[in-house]
Amino acid sequence: MALRKKLETADYRAIEKKLALVSDERIRGDFAGILKKYRAGERQNALLEFRHILERFLQRIIASLPDDADSGKLKDLMKNGKTYKVIKILSEDLECIPRTITIDLNTIREWGNFAAHYSKEKDETTSSTLLTLVSKTLEVEEWISTENENRGSIFRTRNEEEQGRKRNARTAALCALGLVAVAIAVLVVLLVRWQQKQSRAENIGIEWVTIKGGSFQMGSKHGGENEKPIHPVTVSSFKISKTEVTFGQFSACVKARECEEIHARSGQCWLREAEDGEWKQGTLPESFQHEDKPVLCVTWDHADAFARWIGGRLPTEAEWEFAAGGKLGRKYPWGIDEADCDRAVTEDGCGEMTTWPVCSKPKGNTPDGLCDMAGNVWEWVQDHWHESYSGAPEDGSAWLVGSPHKRVMRGGGWNDGLDKATTTSRDEGSGGDCSNRVGFRVVMEI
Repeated sequence: MALRKKLETADYRAIEKKLALVSDERIRGDFAGILKKYRAGERQNALLEFRHILERFLQRIIASLPDDADSGKLKDLMKNGKTYKVIKILSEDLECIPRTITIDLNTIREWGNFAAHYSKEKDETTSSTLLTLVSKTLEVEEWISTENENRGSIFRTRNEEEQGRKRNARTAALCALGLVAVAIAVLVVLLVRWQQKQSRAENIGIEWVTIKGGSFQMGSKHGGENEKPIHPVTVSSFKISKTEVTFGQFSACVKARECEEIHARSGQCWLREAEDGEWKQGTLPESFQHEDKPVLCVTWDHADAFARWIGGRLPTEAEWEFAAGGKLGRKYPWGIDEADCDRAVTEDGCGEMTTWPVCSKPKGNTPDGLCDMAGNVWEWVQDHWHESYSGAPEDGSAWLVGSPHKRVMRGGGWNDGLDKATTTSRDEGSGGDCSNRVGFRVVMEI
């Protein structure tokens, strides 16, 4: 009776606290069931529950043993229900347990003691040992400790650890697939945005002309020093806008709040007076600001922002010259015939000292159909200004070495002579300034 009273007054609460730390739901449920039956006085049932736990673990041990006479004996004992006999053998010969098993040796010894009591069928002593063993097991199981959550379990084999690694590998694979899915989603978003930009270009009337890539000799023997030396350049295929960007097209970008207002009415635009040829800042005359005329009073940044808004960019200087002169390096965009008022809007009695609507001189178009590559307005390109082509890239890329404040302009304008109508003519401009002679066109990569 004294022993039974001691059992009934055992510190169940302490054991329950230990159980609360068990992370494996199955193991926690097994031990909770044992404790519940024990507290209800179902001592034999509690013993059977504990036996089931041991059987599952012993099956893992025996499955890992080498196939010999000793392991055969243990397997036969297990088949015949001699669970505690197997425990006793293992506890007496711990070295026979393969290293593939992660187990606390003290717990095996406690199980051996328990088996000894059970084999003598001393129920009271066995029951007492069971409660002690449950408490001790919950203490020694390293996988239960909150401070050692990642360490091994007495119920865990190396095979299980390998399975854990495989699960981790699967998790990593799933994470990788997740990243791929995210990447695909980002690409889809980018594609949608690119299509939207394409639609913007179409919606505002941008027409594209495809220029097939090739090699040509850039520069001129007969032009100014800044057009020399002639050098070979290879350009990839690209699309370029048929016309210079117009006031109407640029205003759409401003309305979309993607481009800043140009300086046509701000008083900051540099104007060349027709009467005396002098330059001064002021307001661009209304005669220049028609919807279908090339936009003016734009800085290089204005041009760059518009190009990005429609999903393109400014042409490189090499691309511009290749589009204007082709592989054979035509002197003029249209060919070899000298420039005249039928082909270009220039100062020599052709332009009435103002710009014309884009594509007003179709005879001056290139064989590919580009308008106003000579005359009307100078056009911003990507490149920084250099006094010559010495050291220029030969792959068609923009030459961005040197001061970014000075940019290249190509094509001649309404206030220039016919000598500026050549495909090799070039000039410089301050990227932060704007005037009534500089506009731009855009390209799209293929």
